[in-house]
Amino acid sequence: MDGQAAFRDDYVRPFRLGGTRVRGRLVRLGPEVAQILDRHGYPDAQAEVLGESLAIAAALSQSLKADGIFTLQVEGKGPIRRLVADIDASGLMRGFAGFDGDTSSNGPGGAPFGSGYLAFTFDPADGGERYQGVVELAEGGLTASVLHYFRQSEQIDTCLAAACGRRSGDWRAAALMLQRLPDEQPDPSEETGELWTRLGHYMQTVGPDELLNPALPGDALLLRLFHRDELRVDPQRPLRDGCRCGGRARMETVLRALSAGETDDLRREDGSLEMVCQFCGRAEAFSAAQAAALVRAP
Repeated sequence: MDGQAAFRDDYVRPFRLGGTRVRGRLVRLGPEVAQILDRHGYPDAQAEVLGESLAIAAALSQSLKADGIFTLQVEGKGPIRRLVADIDASGLMRGFAGFDGDTSSNGPGGAPFGSGYLAFTFDPADGGERYQGVVELAEGGLTASVLHYFRQSEQIDTCLAAACGRRSGDWRAAALMLQRLPDEQPDPSEETGELWTRLGHYMQTVGPDELLNPALPGDALLLRLFHRDELRVDPQRPLRDGCRCGGRARMETVLRALSAGETDDLRREDGSLEMVCQFCGRAEAFSAAQAAALVRAP
């Protein structure tokens, strides 16, 4: 362990259990996720789901072998209609959610999204082939849907605990994930099956109080859970709030790709328009003349 680093927030900690195929990631988010959630000013119920999604996205992104951008996206028909959380190889993360109606109540199946789908997308930094996996949302919320994805699409044994909430008035979020990696030759030993069953029981005991407790270092939580299993941690990888929208230059590029008809809903009566980044809230105003010069003719 690396001493005082265990007390810092806003990181992902990869770890392994020696002599097994079990790998894990612990994500602890504090000030950085608070900046994202406070900036949006969402109702608490919606902010909690977005914070949870950012922690889960950070945990999932660490399993990728190449640099790029990992995106977790949900499209639903419940109170929360859309949610996007993404993270790049440097640990830069951002997210937003769109909702309709009262987010304090859940949709069909007890989940804030109702019916819909969950998608994972990876865009390689080298311009290689884009990967996307899609699965229907499961009853029980975001965590249940992620586990459903790995059971149905990847056939990888996975355990996941995630939470987001306020502690002493400040937002915090966290995720703890375990995965048993597939082997070229499946291990038929009874010991392996017993180990995974035991680890699953351990994971069921992890709740928001432990995950979000600022007085409990992340490494102490891992030791509490896995001290019997040759816990081996890798260096922490920092996570931070940051948007890649590109500001005005990027928005100008978007406008050049649109036809006049496609911008009708964006224009004010005088022909001017304003574009706003859904992730960071940055707004850029364009006069009628500027908009006309950028938007191509129909």
